[in-house]
Amino acid sequence: MKLRLVKGEEVLVEVPLSLDNWRGDDLVRELLEARRDARRLRSFWGVMTNRRRTRMMTHLLRDENHTVSFKEFQDDLGMNPKSIREHAMKLHRCGLLAFPKRGRYRLDRREGLRFMVLNLAFRRILHYLMEEYSEV
Repeated sequence: MKLRLVKGEEVLVEVPLSLDNWRGDDLVRELLEARRDARRLRSFWGVMTNRRRTRMMTHLLRDENHTVSFKEFQDDLGMNPKSIREHAMKLHRCGLLAFPKRGRYRLDRREGLRFMVLNLAFRRILHYLMEEYSEV
């Protein structure tokens, strides 16, 4: 089994999903590169494992413009001001939240949001593969 990333007709990446299909040198190189990426992944999942931050992100995703006011977080999510500031700063440092104006929060559509979407996609792929391989 292989995982393929395709754009139109072009195969961008093809990754074997069986140890037997990897060359030893390639596997070692991938493992070392994964170790370097682990810090960023830990940072992202560390931020997203908090219930309040996840609720803030969900609230932002539900808004048509992906922008919410400080007051909306207070009223809609029942969060206190100190908590909003603390969690907003953690989301900002992770690259998921921008501050376009004072008292306004917006999903950062650049690197952080793309990273979040990719992680959620990888999570779904991992669940499928775990089910697939558990039947073998």
